[in-house]
Amino acid sequence: MHPQGGFQRQRCAGQPCIGVCPVRACEAVKHRLHTGRIQLEQVSPQGSSIAFIGGQRNEIWVMGANGENPRKVCSSGSQPFVALAWSPMGQRIAYIKPKSVGSAYGGSIETVALEGGAPSPVILDPKLVSDVGWGALLWVRDGRLMYALAEPGGSGSNVWDIVTDPQTGKIFGKPAKMTNWYGIDAM
Repeated sequence: MHPQGGFQRQRCAGQPCIGVCPVRACEAVKHRLHTGRIQLEQVSPQGSSIAFIGGQRNEIWVMGANGENPRKVCSSGSQPFVALAWSPMGQRIAYIKPKSVGSAYGGSIETVALEGGAPSPVILDPKLVSDVGWGALLWVRDGRLMYALAEPGGSGSNVWDIVTDPQTGKIFGKPAKMTNWYGIDAM
């Protein structure tokens, strides 16, 4: 995102769109997209791009910080995406897909290059928190992807991580539990 601006949800002729509003210019830059709903907008680490979920929550799009050059990166048929995270250098996007529509737990984390192509699987776990609005994902500078796994018996969730290569999405090692909370939802 531009350091002197912010981005906000707007409506363009009754259609959802994203506007980036440079504070000094005092005018929103609007870009009408033909993707239906726009959700879970994430600004790239360099501030030059915005990734978001479009369509019926089944498409990942990327566009410039001012709404220019929107392009679809990937789609999942009828399966929704519930969380997004940029790689530290902005070369890949990680996402969570639930195991089934309407499921609060279970699913997979995958990554995809900005140019598209085949996704790289990261984890598949029946305890992955994948409810829309609750699925959380963070890709930190050292390459770790952080996410939440539910605890048995509905006693909350904990933060887990797995080391990945931010350029390829390839995983290194096994997932590791970061927190040991009881009765608290992690993310």
